[in-house]
Amino acid sequence: MRITLLVFLFLSAAAAMNIYSGTCRYDWAFVYETGYAPRPLTANEKSLLINYGIQYAEYVSQAHISRSQLLTSPANDASSCHLLFFIPLNIGGEMLPCLGPLFLLLPTTVFALSTTPTQDHFLQSVAPTKTLLDDITQNGKIVIKVGHIGAVNALRNDALLLEISRKSLHKEGILGDDLDIELVSQNGCGDSYEGVAVAADMYHLQKVKAFIGPYCNSRRLSCNSTIVFHTEIDAVARMAAFWNLPIIGYMAASSALADKRAYKTLARISTRSTNSIAEATCALLKHYRWNKIAIVTNVGAVAWDRTTAFEEVFHTRGVQVVKKVMFDEYADGAAMRASGLIQEVRNTARVIVFLFSNTREQSKEFMIAAQGEGMLASEYVFILPWLQDGAKEASPWIGADGSMLQNVKDQYANAIIIDDVNGFDNSIVAPFLERVKEEGLTEADVDIANIYAYIYLFDALKLYAMGARKVLNETNNPAAVLDGLRVWNSMRRMVFPGIVGASGVASGIITMDDRAERAPLYRGFFISPHQDQVMAMAHMEPTMIDPSRCDGTVNRSGCYDIVVTDMMTNFWPSFDNRMPLDEPLCGFRNERCDYTSIIIGSGRSTREDLLEKYIQRRPIIFNRADKTMFQQMKAAVHDNINPFLGISFNEKEEMLLVWKFCNRGTLQDIIYNDQIDMDNKFHGAFIRDIVGGLEYLHASPVGYHGSLTPWSCLIDRNWMVKLTDYGVAEPIERWEKNQWITVDELKSDDDKSNAKQKTSALYDAPEMLKMRENNKVRRMDQDWQRQSSNRRQLGDVYAFGMIMYEIIFRALPFPDTQDVTELIDAVKDGSRVIKPSIQDHKLIHMDLAALVQDCWNTTPEMRPSLRRIKLNVETYLKVKGSLVDQMMRMMEQYANNLEKLVKERTGMLEEANIRADKLLSQLLPAYVARELKEGKPVPPKTFTSATVMFSDIVGFGDMCRDATAAEIVNLLNSVFNGFDEFIARREAYKVETIGDAYMFVSGVPEENGFRHLDSICSIAMDIHSFLHEFRAPHSSTLRVRCRLGVCSGPVAAAVVGLNAPRYCLFGDTVNMASRMESTGEAEKTQIAESTKLMLDKHYPDFITKERGQVQVKGKGLCTTYWLEGSRDASTAYTAPTRELSRGHQNFSSLLGGGGF
Repeated sequence: MRITLLVFLFLSAAAAMNIYSGTCRYDWAFVYETGYAPRPLTANEKSLLINYGIQYAEYVSQAHISRSQLLTSPANDASSCHLLFFIPLNIGGEMLPCLGPLFLLLPTTVFALSTTPTQDHFLQSVAPTKTLLDDITQNGKIVIKVGHIGAVNALRNDALLLEISRKSLHKEGILGDDLDIELVSQNGCGDSYEGVAVAADMYHLQKVKAFIGPYCNSRRLSCNSTIVFHTEIDAVARMAAFWNLPIIGYMAASSALADKRAYKTLARISTRSTNSIAEATCALLKHYRWNKIAIVTNVGAVAWDRTTAFEEVFHTRGVQVVKKVMFDEYADGAAMRASGLIQEVRNTARVIVFLFSNTREQSKEFMIAAQGEGMLASEYVFILPWLQDGAKEASPWIGADGSMLQNVKDQYANAIIIDDVNGFDNSIVAPFLERVKEEGLTEADVDIANIYAYIYLFDALKLYAMGARKVLNETNNPAAVLDGLRVWNSMRRMVFPGIVGASGVASGIITMDDRAERAPLYRGFFISPHQDQVMAMAHMEPTMIDPSRCDGTVNRSGCYDIVVTDMMTNFWPSFDNRMPLDEPLCGFRNERCDYTSIIIGSGRSTREDLLEKYIQRRPIIFNRADKTMFQQMKAAVHDNINPFLGISFNEKEEMLLVWKFCNRGTLQDIIYNDQIDMDNKFHGAFIRDIVGGLEYLHASPVGYHGSLTPWSCLIDRNWMVKLTDYGVAEPIERWEKNQWITVDELKSDDDKSNAKQKTSALYDAPEMLKMRENNKVRRMDQDWQRQSSNRRQLGDVYAFGMIMYEIIFRALPFPDTQDVTELIDAVKDGSRVIKPSIQDHKLIHMDLAALVQDCWNTTPEMRPSLRRIKLNVETYLKVKGSLVDQMMRMMEQYANNLEKLVKERTGMLEEANIRADKLLSQLLPAYVARELKEGKPVPPKTFTSATVMFSDIVGFGDMCRDATAAEIVNLLNSVFNGFDEFIARREAYKVETIGDAYMFVSGVPEENGFRHLDSICSIAMDIHSFLHEFRAPHSSTLRVRCRLGVCSGPVAAAVVGLNAPRYCLFGDTVNMASRMESTGEAEKTQIAESTKLMLDKHYPDFITKERGQVQVKGKGLCTTYWLEGSRDASTAYTAPTRELSRGHQNFSSLLGGGGF
């Protein structure tokens, strides 16, 4: 028996390690070793096999056993193959070393017996095929033993949680009278692979038919860094496949476990498997078009496993890993920087994925090192797949006491963490605690830090139970529940809710993929430096592919696509809030951008600066002479010198020379503008200014100009020439030689008079051009040959001769037949010497012609001095400056007068607009006027409560017969101006006047509650008091008396008409107010019954008297009242101002005296 047990354990381990994998032709194979007197099968034994329906084969010796005999192709779904091996009991110890070749053919289960077994031995070997159902049948009920392999001190009360899950399954009806589960829990997780021994004990001795676990799932490496063995989960999963038992891994994260060729019956319920988070990470990368990334990782088994899984997914999905760097396993930030690997990442990638063994600690060290190397978050993307083993770890910026470590969080600013949807909130905690408290457990009985493991364990048992129930319901055959592969198949594409509490589903809706692994449901979380909590930026949800188009066992995939949905946009801390590209537009070394052409442009901010731009390819380093020169240029002040404002360099790959802006452009623009007529006075003024500028420069510390061309002569608003670009010739040439900047002249067309020509080589003296070309061909290690200040002054004279010729003749000093491009090339390469010459001597005085010719002398010392040039110019061009200066003064005065005139006219227009707006606001309500001015329609509006009053002058017809029209107009103006002031004092609005009738309202166009009663009644009393004292302007004996009618109630208001629009009131209240006026009496105010009732309720201080029944048109007999006064002293009458009594004059003042 000892030999038998030893052989069995060895063979089981060998099979569990999957030395060979295949499918057998036969249920049993019988092998007889020759030389040890084997006994063949008896007739009774063969009969038993036939009765049991067992297919078998006999082999005489091991030499005859081959793969083709025992094994078929993997696609053949034959039943399990058992090998009955007869070993001589007396020499078993000697036989063991000889069994190696045969072990290579072992398929699944092996039984070792004596060479002379009895029939009982034989029946004991083959009986399991018939009696397996006895292990799961109890009193006619199917009870399946499920073994949980846990870990010491990893999950407190894990057995109780499984029992809670089992009870929950009974409540849901998944388990019941026909199917139940018996739980067996033992701990594994040790250096000696205790979990493997526990699994064998559960299977052989305790008759377990399914496994949950083991808890441990890390890897080990051999000496040559090749993965050789998983602790526990690897071995047990292979053994379960060997025994054809289903196994549910609830903490199994390794991507290798997704290989269903080796782990045929393994299902995984964890959301944190490496291959699933790798798929989610890849989906996020593809969503943002990050197709080129770098991986930072470390040496070690865990990091190797993670990196391998991610690289496989990246390769499959088309994401290119352009750089992978590996740090030491325990390297800190300083060590990472010292290695130099961070600089390699910086120079090759913009998107960096972290795959460290310890995500929490090592990512923090890398972020510190990356910041130290200047990797800014606005330019780089740091992605952290939150891979963890065992318990859920807190964020790196959460201290041991739960406090926020702001300095650590700042280091993670703008990074992206990929985790499950509940990764950064506590939404899973409450439902879980509610569920366990229902069973009598408290929060102290579980480890909340390891809440994921508890939830996965709960859901793992549910997954198995649902799979077994599905198989039993489909087949109605208890034996089918023991088929591990069939139960595993039933778990594929299964969807069910996880652990449920009163407040929700803790683990969410679980979706199993086509490999019976949990489909990932992840989110990308953005770490904002301005928020305490991370911000969900992208949601990643799997969508299953139709089974007809994808089989996970064949495609080695989960058969799902991950759909990424943006939860935030425009949040990245870049200038345009867009995510960075996976590589710069110009490449990491600017190799994709063309820097071979000069870009010279005038930019302006406030029309005061001129920017001369050069492409900068490398950092510029100033020597002492450069700094001195720039200081001297900054200090240069003269009427004909354009101020140098400064230089911008080593910024945005460009160098800028900043000068004061001159708004009339360059001298070249004037010369080649045919619309400008230039006579001798213009010629003389321009040439004189250039000479004046050169005189100052040659006498100043700057010493020379060095780059004199028509476009370096600017024209200011006073038509004065100001020289620019002085002093920079030598530094620019040297920086171009060192490839710090790029300076290439813009090519011109063949037309020599093109105003855009920038052919600087034509203005270089021959000796200057030769020296420049010599410097260009010198090696970088040779000293730069500087031109002396005196030589550069003589070069300025040569350029002056060219410019003087262009000013006078408005052309270049070369024949018309000369091609400009060919000319420039010839001057540059020195192949031919083409000297400038005067083409038409008749247009210039002979002494001036000689002067110009002398300026072009090829012997520098023979060129004229500036003093001689100045004397000739003043003599022959008759330059005194008064004409140009006077013209400038006249133009300036005209411009100033024009500005003043425009300002005055603008003020008059604004004043007229103000008067028009004021008048419009008095003709129409403010909101109506505003809408009409903007061209918008004004919809009708209903007011629920308002008071309307009409007034009419008694005996107005007689007044008109006794007075002139002008006197009547003046009379009405005086009366109505008084009314207007009363309205202005109260909350009322003047609607319109028609002849002697006056209509006004309160509560419209702005509702005021019931204050409209007080306003209108007070106005009525004011009107009577006012008219009592009023006398007509044209007759001191003429009294004006009015009838007033008032009614309160709802009204409607609208703007009527497009031309001359009017704001009108409509409704029964308006009609009734009109009837109150027409049926009233002189010097009295008649009010409707509605007004009387509202006054009694809201303003009882007003005194009213019943008039009685009055016949009202359209209404019949109505009870009306007289308004006789008020007990409230605040309503006392106040006389209008004196201006209002003037009448007509006030209306004229409203129109602004003289009108518009």
